[in-house]
Parts: sequence; structure tokens; C-alpha cells
Amino acid sequence: MFIGHYSFAFIAKVIEPKIPLTVLTFATQFVDYLWGIFVLTNIEEAKLIKGYTKTSDLHISAPYSHSLLGALGWGILLSGSCRFFTSYTASNKASFLILAAVVSHWFEDLIVHKKDLLLLTFDFTQKKYGYALWDRWFIGQFLEIGLFLVPFYCYVFYTKPDPLQLDQTRFLNLSSHFWNMSDQLSDQNPDQELNSNFNQIPTTPLLGSSFSPLPLQGTSTPVQSPRTRRIVEYADRYIPIRTPDLVSDFQRLSVPTSSQGRKRKIASLIEEEALQEDDRIYKAVLESTMFPGFRESNDDIVRRINMTTGSTPTKGLLTFKSPSKKSRHIDTPFRDAYSMSPLTWSAQNIMTNPRKPPRYISKFPYKVLDAPDLQDDFYLNLVDWSSTNVLGVGLGTCVYLWNAVTSRVIKLCDLGQNQNDNVTSVSWMPIGTHIAVGTNNGPVEIWDIQKNKKIRKMDGHTQRVGALAWNGYTVSTGSRDRVIYHRDVRVPDNYTEVLSGHRQEVCGLKWNPEGTQLASGGNDNRLLIWDRTTGGPLHKWNHHTAAVKAIAWSPHSHGILSSGGGSQDKHIRFWNTVSGEALESHDTESQVCNLAWSKHANELVSTHGYSQNQIILWSYPSMEQLAVLKGHTLRVLYLSVSPDGQNIVTGAGDETLRFWNVFNNGKKEKKRESKFDIRTQIR
Repeated sequence: MFIGHYSFAFIAKVIEPKIPLTVLTFATQFVDYLWGIFVLTNIEEAKLIKGYTKTSDLHISAPYSHSLLGALGWGILLSGSCRFFTSYTASNKASFLILAAVVSHWFEDLIVHKKDLLLLTFDFTQKKYGYALWDRWFIGQFLEIGLFLVPFYCYVFYTKPDPLQLDQTRFLNLSSHFWNMSDQLSDQNPDQELNSNFNQIPTTPLLGSSFSPLPLQGTSTPVQSPRTRRIVEYADRYIPIRTPDLVSDFQRLSVPTSSQGRKRKIASLIEEEALQEDDRIYKAVLESTMFPGFRESNDDIVRRINMTTGSTPTKGLLTFKSPSKKSRHIDTPFRDAYSMSPLTWSAQNIMTNPRKPPRYISKFPYKVLDAPDLQDDFYLNLVDWSSTNVLGVGLGTCVYLWNAVTSRVIKLCDLGQNQNDNVTSVSWMPIGTHIAVGTNNGPVEIWDIQKNKKIRKMDGHTQRVGALAWNGYTVSTGSRDRVIYHRDVRVPDNYTEVLSGHRQEVCGLKWNPEGTQLASGGNDNRLLIWDRTTGGPLHKWNHHTAAVKAIAWSPHSHGILSSGGGSQDKHIRFWNTVSGEALESHDTESQVCNLAWSKHANELVSTHGYSQNQIILWSYPSMEQLAVLKGHTLRVLYLSVSPDGQNIVTGAGDETLRFWNVFNNGKKEKKRESKFDIRTQIR
């Protein structure tokens, strides 16, 4: 086999993009390179036998390079060398793929070779293997072309090319510019000084030049003497292009910042936000002074300044209306004719109105932790942050605890040792001393983290438990068996109450802050509200068109509940559980996986899956996007808020936990004195 050997290189590149394709293609042909060396040194043999196969006359005797045992040994050698000398193959996955690429050569040769391949021996007198598809020319060629094209298509379709490092247009224009320069220098009098040569070169634009350094085909190029001086004609004057639209010129007005494109500290970024705010005020004052007939009122301008951030462009900056008849006003001291300032009264009003201090939200996580075996399952809840600042994470069959103060990690339990079970959900008790662990087989375990000991195992569910919610000493559990159990850990019974209302798996549970109502979401697209005193559901809502996992109660407004739908719904909906009314809804254009409210401000954070995989901070009730955070490469399935209410942790199928600072601490931000605040400027 020839080009078919490269098929595994394309497949491995799709699986692990960090490995260079040159390394993978070298690995697939590594035993052939060794075979060539061994033939030259008479260690192995190669003969040409006419008619040996219909495709090739080559007969090989290669026990060291083309046996399965030899290929395995050479693969281990190459994989270990790459792991030792390079950084991109340091992972176990990359090392295994390089090893498999070397060994794949033997299996692909097995299909087409005659019986000249050894299995687990270097003795060429032993039994040899080969299916001899080279004797069937059409089938062999069809198979080899197919083995090459199908993985090559997957490689092109599922991988992204590296960005081009060279701008061809700019390169050609630079070439034409220097071609002109050299042509001018060669045509000048050689007796003149070099400086005078450069001074007489006419300026040529680098971009957009129509000059071509190479003559076109069929065009005769006159030959000039090197002593002939080229006559350069200049225009008598320069006439600039004037734009009659002053509004367009005003919209392009901006104050450049010299700190863009560099890594900066948070303090410098906050200062840059403040400078951008001054820029927006300056433009608003200039706008009000230059265009007094502007339709927006002063209150609208101030509101727009407060709402605009440095990264969000202002839409519809200038919009005019048809001139209207001027009404007669009573003469007042606030007419512009009586102003002692060069600014109009409207411009002074903009500068004296109170403005919100700029708020900086980092677009990057301040900490990233590896989380191997973190399951990519929408219906599980595997991350929870306790009130004692300890993070509980379910990874495969184990539960790990990470202390946010000391960064210490301990392994709490392993369900795979004796029970052959997996962790499907974790949830902390409100006081932070115990953690509930839901399992794939159905039981719910209660662990004491101070004693590192399991104190309760409660049965009842027959399938996996994907949702847990605490209310005091009572933990509510939701399962794929469509049942919700209330379990009081102080009583010996497995459960104290059973709730039945969902037709499919229960994947979301949340108690309200008062502990009087429980919200449950399921894969049946239903959102149910249960009252603690009654057994049946208080409200049933069927507005969502996909599974409802994301549920969060507002800590600022009594009875306000938010919920998010899956990939077929993509909406965040708000409900009033007191009146039973459905409030507004907002289309996020992406699967809603989790929701959480800020403890200090009326803000909401949501995590998303298909197809954006982003984290969005919203302002409620306007649902204005305050920040969009990206970093995860797969669905952001897990979310929890820190006990101080300022940070969040997110987990995804990319097996990472990322920590973000998105919420404020509830304290009033220090007011910054602006250069445009005329009340603080004395002159």
C-alpha cells in the first residue's frame, strides 16, 4: 500500500489537533524508512520478481521492520522520543496516537501484501501473513483510494487552517514600490549624490497602486539608455477630497488610545474604560454644540452615555427629522445668548448630569483547573460550591473537594471500588458540613466532609439521580424514574414524601429562598411548582419546547423565577409564582444549560451549549447583555456561585473548570472625577 498509509495520519490529526501533521505522516511511513535503511545495510532484503503481483513486482524479506512485533517496538521508540523531545506530544493521547500510526502501517500492508509479513517473531522461516489484494488490481486500487480520500475529507472538514501570515496584496504593492524606487535610482545621473536621488523620487502609494512590476504578455517595452533622464510631471497644486457630509465626519471622530494590543493589568484596563467614557462625553458635547437641531433630548443623550460600553458601538448616532415650525418661547436666563460659557446650555447639562462609574468585567477566567472524566451530559449536576468556600466536583466514579482558600484537593469517595457506580450529581448542605451525592444506580449518599465518612445511604430511586436540592435538613432528589423524593436526613426513613408529575427524567430542582416552593424541570419540557404544604403541583407551565434544566429563583423579588430551555427552545423565561403568570421571555439563540442570580445586584448569569458555548451576564429586567465570556470549547453544562456572590465556576465537556469574576460585591463604586465635570473644575 502506498498513499493509503496516510489515512491514519488524517484521522489522528482530527482526534488530536495539537500534533503536527508532518509528525503523523512520518509515523505512518516510519517502518518503510527503516526498511530502506536495513536494505542498504544488508539487514533485510528486497527482490524484484516479475509478475509477483498484478500491482507490484516487489518482494520483501523484512522481519525487523515489517513484523507486528517490530512495528510495535518501533512505535514505542518513536512515541517515547516525541514525548521526551517535544511539548505537543506530552499527553498520553498524543503518545498513543503516534504509536498507533506506526503500527497501522503493518495492518494496512496486511490487506494488500502477499504472505510476506510476520506476526510476533523475527524468524522469517515461520508462518507469514497477507491477504494479497494486490493480485486484484481494481479492488486494491479502489480500497487504497478510498482509504486516502475519506480520512482526508474528514481532516479538511473537521480541522481549521492556520491563519495566513502574509498579506499578498501588501507584498505585491511593496514590491512595486521598491521596483519604482530602484528604477528611479538607476535612471538618475550617477554623478549626483545619493541623497539627491532619494529626494527626486516621486511618492508612490503602497496600497491600491495599479503599477505592475512585470510587463504583460504581448506588450512591447521600450528600452531606454541608462543615461536617459526620466521626466517626472507634477500637478500644479494639491486638491483634497472633501466630504460634504459633516455628520459622517463627526461619526468617525474618535480619540485614539496608545495602549491597545498589549497585555495590561486590571487597574490600567479600568482607567482605559474611564478614558473611553470621557471620549463618549466629549463626542456628546460636541454633537450637542455642532448640531443643535438634533432630535435626541439631553436626557436621552445622558442615558445613551451611561448605557454605552467601550466595546459596544453606538447604533444610530445621528438621526434627523424634518424641520418643524419654531414655537415662540418665553425669554429665560437659560437661553444660549445669555450663556457666559462657550458651550451651550444643553452641552453644560450633559456635563453636569450624574453618570454611572465605568465597570470592568474581565473576559478571561482568573483560574483554570483540569477536571478529567467530567461528563459531557446535559442532565447531570456535578459541580457545587459550598458556603464554607469548598468546591465539590463529581469526576467519573469519584467526588473531589477543592478548597478555594488553600487550593488543596482531597478525594472524598470512589463509588467504583465496591459499588461499580458513577457520580451523577452533587449538592452541599446549606451549612456546608455535609454533601449529598447522587449515583447512577439510584441510591443517594450523605457524606460528612469533616470526618471524611459516609453517614447515610438512602434508597428509593430505581435509576440515576441527576438533580439535588437542599432545604434546611431536607434534600429533594429527582431521577430518571420521573419521581421526586423529599428526604429528611434527621429521620431514619429513606424518604418522607413522594412527588409525581413529570412524564420523563427530572433534570432540574431548586427551592426558593424562603423554602416554601420547589421548582422542578424535566425532559418532558415542563416546569412545575410544588408547594411545601400540599402534595400536588401548584403551577404547571408547558411554554418551553425542550428540556428544562436551568432554574433559578430571584433573591431580590419575591416569587420571581427564571428558567431556560434546551437546544430546541433556547429561551430564558420569567415567571411569577405568586400569581401564576408567565412574564417576559428572551431568545438567547443557544442552548440554555444553567442560570444563577447575583446576590448583590439585579443581574443574571447564564451558561450555554449548542452552538455558542458562551457565558452571558444579563441585567434584569432590561435583559441587556453586560458581558459575553468565551473560553470553553464544549457545552458549559455546570455552574455554581461562590459564597461571597462575586465569582462563578463553570464546567464543560472539555474537562476544565474555569473561574470568572462577573458579579460586583454590592458596595458602591468609588466615583471618579472626570475632566468634563465642570462642577469640580476651578479656573
